[in-house]
Amino acid sequence: MPRRRGTTLIGFLVVLAGLLAGIGLFAPAVQKLRGDADRLRCANNLGRVGNALTQYEAAKKKYPPRGFSTTGRSWALLLMPYIGQRELAARFKEDVSWQHPDNAELAGTRIAWLECPATPEPTRRVAGTRTAPKGEYAATCTDYAANSGLSPLVIGTIY
Repeated sequence: MPRRRGTTLIGFLVVLAGLLAGIGLFAPAVQKLRGDADRLRCANNLGRVGNALTQYEAAKKKYPPRGFSTTGRSWALLLMPYIGQRELAARFKEDVSWQHPDNAELAGTRIAWLECPATPEPTRRVAGTRTAPKGEYAATCTDYAANSGLSPLVIGTIY
């Protein structure tokens, strides 16, 4: 009886099992590299914020407020012209709140340098109800916050 050439089912299954085991070992390494790349982009975003703060301080001789300025602009909005987003910042209507419908489009615009790519929920939004004018609002979130320094009480307990 002549011998037939080709692969057997058992041989095929062994090769397939080997490939799947290799992929199973390789997948966690790829996930770790993705996480490392996201953290690196997050650090790059913070570097851009730091650079914009330096430029803002050089131009205005002061740092932006940690919350909202007297015109309702946040620190992030005040830094936009120094990160190449002057046109977007110019669309903010200062005579009304950031929650006002006139500022709704700007408040809902996702801005990449304000979001850390490593965040677990990148599409999250802030939502609420405004009193004047009445209605709902939604805004994008940021992963970064401003700090105005330490309280003298805290400094006294640390040093």
